[in-house]
Amino acid sequence: MACSDNDQTFFMNKLLLLSLLAIAAGTGATAQTTPPPARDTTSNASKMNPEFNDPGAVFVKVEMAPVFKGGDAAWRRFLQKNLQYPVDAIDKEMKGIVLVGFTVDEEGNVSGVDIISSPGKPLSKEAVRIIKLSSGSWDPAMQNGRKVKYFMKKPIEFRLSVN
Repeated sequence: MACSDNDQTFFMNKLLLLSLLAIAAGTGATAQTTPPPARDTTSNASKMNPEFNDPGAVFVKVEMAPVFKGGDAAWRRFLQKNLQYPVDAIDKEMKGIVLVGFTVDEEGNVSGVDIISSPGKPLSKEAVRIIKLSSGSWDPAMQNGRKVKYFMKKPIEFRLSVN
């Protein structure tokens, strides 16, 4: 059976398109198997380990993390004394854990307070207030025998009591 000129043109265009796709796919496969260029591991290490850089760098991993002065028992007493359950959160029966991120500096002061996760805005605001109020009450992190800035995460739990 003979093909018309239109059929032959259509077939040739389709063959050309398939050839181009095959070439493009082959080029992509070659690019993926090419190893990445060598990197300077020395500069990479200094970016990953702040102790090689600025002494004021903020650490996320240290030999000894910051501790609230007096330990966990003192932290619980601090919360019992200062935490104020927001009235609008009580009205909405809002409860749960607020995860707060912040930096403790070399003197035990707090900065950069931010909410990582929270069940609601009223609880977030109170958690931020509490962490800021705790500023100066932290024993700083230690790395290689010196006090360093440290980014930490602290959960604050809000529970409604049943009366």
